Amino acid sequence: MRSGAMRGAERWVDDGDFVFGLELLLDGIEALIRRRALKGDVSGE
Repeated sequence: MRSGAMRGAERWVDDGDFVFGLELLLDGIEALIRRRALKGDVSGE
């Protein structure tokens, strides 16, 4: 990566975008856990 390639990113990144992405990720993880629980697959295999 070039030096300074990410410089200035803090000006356009919004906290709301981060929260939205985090919530989306957590929703996906929860859905995966529910699906595995319904299948009875708790071994992680």
